[in-house]
Amino acid sequence: MTKIKKLICVVLFTASFNLFAGEGKFEQELVACHERSDQSCYDIARQYNREALSEVDVIKKQALISKLNKLYLKGCDFGDAKACAGLAYSYEDGRGFEQNSVKAIELYRLACGSGVRFACRNLGSKYIKAKWLPKDLVIANSFYKKACGKGYGKACGKLAFNYDHGKGIEKDKIKPIELYQTACEADVLFACRNLANKYYHGDVIAKDREKAYQLYKKACDGNYTKACGDLGYLYDFDQDDEQVIVKANVSYKKDCDSGIMKACHYLAYNYNHGRGLPENFEIANKLLQKACNNDYHYSCGSLAYNYHYGNGVDVDFSKANELADKACDKGIIRACHLLAVNYDLGNGLAQNHEKANEIYQKGCKNNDEAFCANLGRNYQLGNGVNVDFDKANNLYLKACDAGVMPSCFALANNYANGLGAFKNYEKANEYYEKACDNENARACGDLANNYFLGKGVEKDVIKSLQLYYKACNGGVSSSCNNLKKLRTKAGEYLKKLKS
Repeated sequence: MTKIKKLICVVLFTASFNLFAGEGKFEQELVACHERSDQSCYDIARQYNREALSEVDVIKKQALISKLNKLYLKGCDFGDAKACAGLAYSYEDGRGFEQNSVKAIELYRLACGSGVRFACRNLGSKYIKAKWLPKDLVIANSFYKKACGKGYGKACGKLAFNYDHGKGIEKDKIKPIELYQTACEADVLFACRNLANKYYHGDVIAKDREKAYQLYKKACDGNYTKACGDLGYLYDFDQDDEQVIVKANVSYKKDCDSGIMKACHYLAYNYNHGRGLPENFEIANKLLQKACNNDYHYSCGSLAYNYHYGNGVDVDFSKANELADKACDKGIIRACHLLAVNYDLGNGLAQNHEKANEIYQKGCKNNDEAFCANLGRNYQLGNGVNVDFDKANNLYLKACDAGVMPSCFALANNYANGLGAFKNYEKANEYYEKACDNENARACGDLANNYFLGKGVEKDVIKSLQLYYKACNGGVSSSCNNLKKLRTKAGEYLKKLKS
């Protein structure tokens, strides 16, 4: 006999031996399982079920299903209610048997009556979803109650949802909270998310954004992507957890594909800024265009900015203004600001200071300080209005108090030069200092000048050196020159002292 033939014989013998050995082991398990206290027929069947789920070979899978069904049958015959429930699933799904919905319901009822929680829950779901049963929410809820009462979290979650929405049961505001809490503690993630919604909106219980965040986070960490989306939607763009952002993007994509334009907008934002995925302005713009076309006006405003600055498209001020105008009409403030600036500068349309000021005035009245700042500048320069330093200063002050540093700097200059007010270096230095502390380099330079000359403050050369240094680092060339001159003078003075 050749070596190859011998090898084939050995392989065939080994395979046959393993097959018969495996069958022998199964027959022993089948005979003994109902007598064992450590492992029931149901427990052994579940092991075969796990193997069947992962098996890709059809013949082997069928063999495993046949074994688990024999174990379920044996266990059910000997009064193991869980085995009856497993058998019910096989009849319902046509797994190893001809599909038999009536038989499945009988077995689920038997198992549920014997206290098998998941059988009660499955029965409840069948009376809602199964095509072969008349839909009956009242019966469904009776089974959910039974399963939930035995501590089955998924059933508590389903029952909570039905109380929440009055489905087959009288609507109740309080019971869902308790039931969602029970279900969430059992790691039923949709329940965690629904409970988070209650805390976030505070309709029934006290609003608690932190509690809501923790519940959304728990659901998201368990890969319930809707909750990841909520973290993005509800907590705006402050989210800095990379894993949450990545999962949120999955939720945004799914929702966007389903026609939810808000999701398209959020996904576009993350493409625009490279949050949880590679930065891609082209994809962002397609998403923004889709949402804008479907009247999600925030997206029109964002797309306007991308056309204005050439992000993923050629710079097109006319297109930017068209989109900004559409968004501004629907109250999107940042779009109004872009449109006003372009009227002011004549970008993509005829320069029109009066039109710009009209928009600035409206935005400023609504307490958007960027509008106040620009309107103040136009009153100072006489763009579209008569020059009015008093109005300019009032507008600068409003913007400065809200943190617009260029307005603090402009207000300081007007105090230093007596424009619209008596010349007041003390006041000027107050606003120069505020702007300088917030990284306005020109303000640092002017404050340095005043310390060097003793205007409104006690003369302090060291302080002026420090401020010139900060301004120079901020790109103010005149401060760099002054810093150099002061250092030279300081060096000459030290030489004289030494001599």
